Amino acid sequence: MLNGQVEELTPFFATGWAAGDDNGPAHVVAECNGKVLGAARADQWRADLSDANQPRAGFHIVFNSDVPSEALAAIRVSRSSGADTLGLAADSRIDGHKATQLFIVGSPRCGTSELAQVLAACLDLPWNGEGQPTLVQALATGAAALALPPELNGELAVAMAGEGLPMVIARAARRIYYRAHNSASFLDKTPGAEMIRATPFLHWCFPGARFIFMHRNGVANILSRLEKFGGDFTDHCRDWTACMETWEATRADLPDFLEIAQEKMASQPDHVAESIAEFLGAPASAPAITAMLRTGFRERTGAGLGKTRLADTDWSDFEITQFRTYCADAMARWGYSFD
Repeated sequence: MLNGQVEELTPFFATGWAAGDDNGPAHVVAECNGKVLGAARADQWRADLSDANQPRAGFHIVFNSDVPSEALAAIRVSRSSGADTLGLAADSRIDGHKATQLFIVGSPRCGTSELAQVLAACLDLPWNGEGQPTLVQALATGAAALALPPELNGELAVAMAGEGLPMVIARAARRIYYRAHNSASFLDKTPGAEMIRATPFLHWCFPGARFIFMHRNGVANILSRLEKFGGDFTDHCRDWTACMETWEATRADLPDFLEIAQEKMASQPDHVAESIAEFLGAPASAPAITAMLRTGFRERTGAGLGKTRLADTDWSDFEITQFRTYCADAMARWGYSFD
């Protein structure tokens, strides 16, 4: 009777199933040339495993570090309770391709949804819609809080440092993304300052990830926000500026990022498509991206479309004062005129 099988093997993780025993789910370990890559409990319930005469469950091992494609054949997954190596399933998937991990961030109503729809389709990237900025920021905050400053010493500090808790959180984040998308490649589109603030953490979790920041004239953006979401005018002004300033503060920590103006994506789709395709290392995808950016299926940006000056609005004197107070400096830094 089989004790388990490996069903998918990539440079980033291994998945499959393993049989447990009377003591509970099996522990499985992945190794490569004597180096432990990672471990997990085979405790994921699956309908296709539930009718067996032995307790079987799925596992998902996220590797501590990426494995070169040429070394995939050397990976061994075994149950830690014995020396038996799990064989490959007959329909197993071995994917040695370089993963594409893309994060699209920016202020809400800046074209992030449109771009995500286009790139998910053209690059065949798994995309689960809007992400979860609160979850990601919580993971990022936890990892930062558990990273002990170098001047801290003492037995407790040494013992805590030995646990590598920030890396535990990073591995959990990797596992969450891989399992949620069932792939090492994925696209995440999550607007807002909270997600932007977490981008250095995401880069740490996914060193090969690429980041695209979408931005838009503040007048047009706030007009669109008010039409879409309603709410308080001043809050929208503060949030637009927070997104711009947070990106300015974090982009220096990201080696691979691209900034795209929503206005240019609408008016120069061919130029933007070429820039994106080159940035992602997929120049052949430029024509398809251009074609989709030119179609009319995409979500339009409502009341803010083409309105970039205060004279284009019907805002009250109070609202104009609030906009100038909260947004004028960021508008100037990004080269946006509004008078």
